[in-house]
Amino acid sequence: MKALLVDCLATVDGKHRTTPDVIGTGPRYVASIVENLGWIVDLIEIEVILLNSGILKSEYDVLMISAMSSDLKAVKLLISMWRNEHGDKPVILGGPISFTDKVVLLDKIGADIVVVGEAEKTLQELFPLINDARDKLRHVKGIAFKHNGKRVFTGYRERLSKEEYNSYTPEAKYVQNYRFYKARRVYVEVVRGCSNFYRPMRTYGVEKKICINCGNCFSNDLKRRLTCPENIPPGCGYCSVPLIYGYPKSKNINIVFEEIRKLVEAGVKRITLSAPDFLDYQREELVDDGILTDPRNPPANTEAIEKLFEKIFTIPEIAEEKISVSIENVKACLVTEEVAKLLGKYLRGSTVNIGFETGSFRQSRFMGRPSTPHENLKAIKLLRKYGLRPYVYFMHGLPKQSRRAVDDTIKAMRKAVKFGAERIIMYKFVPLPETAFEGYRPSKYVLSLSRVLVKEARRLNRELKNVFLGKTVKAIVASKDPPIAYMLKHGPYILLKGAKLEPGTVIDVKIEEIKSSRLVSGRISKIYKC
Repeated sequence: MKALLVDCLATVDGKHRTTPDVIGTGPRYVASIVENLGWIVDLIEIEVILLNSGILKSEYDVLMISAMSSDLKAVKLLISMWRNEHGDKPVILGGPISFTDKVVLLDKIGADIVVVGEAEKTLQELFPLINDARDKLRHVKGIAFKHNGKRVFTGYRERLSKEEYNSYTPEAKYVQNYRFYKARRVYVEVVRGCSNFYRPMRTYGVEKKICINCGNCFSNDLKRRLTCPENIPPGCGYCSVPLIYGYPKSKNINIVFEEIRKLVEAGVKRITLSAPDFLDYQREELVDDGILTDPRNPPANTEAIEKLFEKIFTIPEIAEEKISVSIENVKACLVTEEVAKLLGKYLRGSTVNIGFETGSFRQSRFMGRPSTPHENLKAIKLLRKYGLRPYVYFMHGLPKQSRRAVDDTIKAMRKAVKFGAERIIMYKFVPLPETAFEGYRPSKYVLSLSRVLVKEARRLNRELKNVFLGKTVKAIVASKDPPIAYMLKHGPYILLKGAKLEPGTVIDVKIEEIKSSRLVSGRISKIYKC
């Protein structure tokens, strides 16, 4: 039996526009699980299929799609192309998109089966039944499908335990199915779930739920934080991570090491340790029963983090900085002098993301944010002090975006730049399914205030864009035509002048021109031998 697994993650209409240099972990997990069940799996990016639709003419028994809720257009197009070639052969849809309204996914988009939430155990139970009568699927937890014209949801599956989570690892070989994989940032999951079990002050949707100040979210009893008498979802009001994955569970150091070692052997040059908050790594080991629902206490498990780095840096290519290692996100409330110094010891010169979202304390508290604006600024200053390059994320169009909140956010953005932020990233709020803010739609007045925030972010980024001008940076060739390279330790994409080199070649580039905050151009000054 043969499965086609298509990575549609963050492609919106079928093309990566925001993070084209990223290779995520989810599809590689799925491919490895299905292969272990005896299937042949072809993992392909949707861009490749749109460039060569003839791929769909191959003999496949099932189409699997990994996508986000923002990728509906790409998913609908792909399913339509599949139906033209394979008729009613099953389509299985999974990933964060699975929390979208099932009427949309099953009826309008045309998926046959939706895998909801963590997929590992569900896939192991589902695939042996894939060709059986649909009624047998009722016994598989965590899926939605149609039977006799009616939609069936079998209920949420219990989340994986830490032990179960550590029993699954993605095969490194599947990274080679991605174009330009030697130059792209390959994510290695080290933490799944989020410790922020604060909640927003209210929900927006069909049913309005308002916080009654019961105290659960701030209780010293971490189990108590799991429940809310008003059923307000945990976490920031715009985020679905705590809802989907629960509180954090961390990967064993040796498992992370082995995955990275195999990726290095496969030719990967840029590795990102992926987590909603890297500083949650093994922090669950410091609390009773591993139930980590406090985003602030205990502090980061610096002993475990240092052991992880020590192990990873025994790989010669990483120790010699021929391959870069970076982290994805940190919560500012866990960034201390000790933490920043530790990160700087191993990751000096690399970027790190801080979710700021708003400069307003009141708006931040309303949304259920774990860190205050003051703590965000302090974290930027500390991380820059120890040689890291903070990328700071803000969001416009959120609830409670008043004139005062906008003024506070503009001040915060300016201070962030003053304290060392290398880039301000301003995102538009998009309501995600089953989050507290699912039903929120900004008014025309709020949208007019959003334009003020976007304009200021662009102004600040114009000031910051010259930071690379005249500097020589180490980079990796991504493609010959166009001649594009990615900075080894992340940054703007580089349009190369002169020689066209093989993808994966490590080079030094002198930056000669700043085209935008995301694109620079330069000449090759050195070519490294492999």
